[in-house]
Amino acid sequence: MSFLNDMFGGARSPMLLEAANYADMFSDVARALKQRSPMVDKAIDEARHVLKKNDRVIWYLRIWKVGFVCALATKLPAGFVQRIVSDYARRAGVSEHEAKTIGWEVFNDHALMQQFQHYLSLSCPDIQNRTFGHETPARILHDFAKAEKAWQSEVDESFEDSTAHELIRFPNGLAWFDLHRPTDEQEGRAMGHGGNAHRRGSTDTILSLRHVIDHGSSRLHKPVLTFVLDEHGLLGEMKGKFNGKPERQYHNEIVALLQSPIVHGIKGGGYKAENNFRVEDLDEETRGGLIDEKPELGGLYALYHKYGIHDKRVMTTLEERLQAENVRPPMMRVDAQGDITLEIWPDLEKFAEAAEDGIVVGIIEILGGDHDHLAVIDDLDDHEVISIISA
Repeated sequence: MSFLNDMFGGARSPMLLEAANYADMFSDVARALKQRSPMVDKAIDEARHVLKKNDRVIWYLRIWKVGFVCALATKLPAGFVQRIVSDYARRAGVSEHEAKTIGWEVFNDHALMQQFQHYLSLSCPDIQNRTFGHETPARILHDFAKAEKAWQSEVDESFEDSTAHELIRFPNGLAWFDLHRPTDEQEGRAMGHGGNAHRRGSTDTILSLRHVIDHGSSRLHKPVLTFVLDEHGLLGEMKGKFNGKPERQYHNEIVALLQSPIVHGIKGGGYKAENNFRVEDLDEETRGGLIDEKPELGGLYALYHKYGIHDKRVMTTLEERLQAENVRPPMMRVDAQGDITLEIWPDLEKFAEAAEDGIVVGIIEILGGDHDHLAVIDDLDDHEVISIISA
């Protein structure tokens, strides 16, 4: 660390100190395992990225640690997990059974961070000023939902926006605008959502369907739909007000946008993904004509079914979808039969480690004579042993 001392004149960077402090929360686990799991670093990075404030990050990591040690119970010394669970239960004022349940849910619930990402993107004072202590995630999310609802009732719906670029104008006074920015606070306030704030700094652009209102010498915009387009031309979140599903009355305007050359397909996702517009929401005749005209809107399967796996359009769409999911296209190989390989592992043990499947790793250690058979088998359910042996 001497180069850091030289760089900062003997003073540690606040960011480095903060990261080190979070890692210290897991030092006892690292000593017991004789190494620090990469899962810990990943959890710290995600918590810092999404939650940002120190009290929020510590709150999350304290609960995540309970689930983490429960998942590694077979690898930790006797009494270790009990000590961690008891400590959290005492701090949170819950039973040890509840503590285990809460920890396990946070450790396994990948959608939890997405919910916090949504709420913390809102410019709602009751949410932004909330201090995290030892409350359960359910309590905080309940309070956030209540605060969001109250805040939504106060939003201002119309505003001037001279920088928005008009894409498509309709006779009914509506128009699609490309904001050429990944986030927009005015859009968020008017629509009662976060304005895509959690994607700040990304290459996304917001597409907004707006009423254009001439008010004296001013031209006001009143958004009714917010769609998010990524750098690959794929539509992600496609929502109405308050993150609701787009109303049927706007389907003609949505179809016009989907037909435009800037849209290459639909990936969906994001907060409350079930409320996104879907091509299936259109009537059968409109949907059929749209997909015939632009097969990529029917999804990758429709494109593949029409052109085959080796068609350039199919491969381009597949690579775009993989990139959108952070899977690197160079890992992908397609053989003459059309079978797709994303990654290859040299043996079962390496695969199990990559998948972070502790049960499979334990069985491999038993078969290799490197583990206490009874200690592992005692912690497995009968159906787990049978299913692994049968496989």
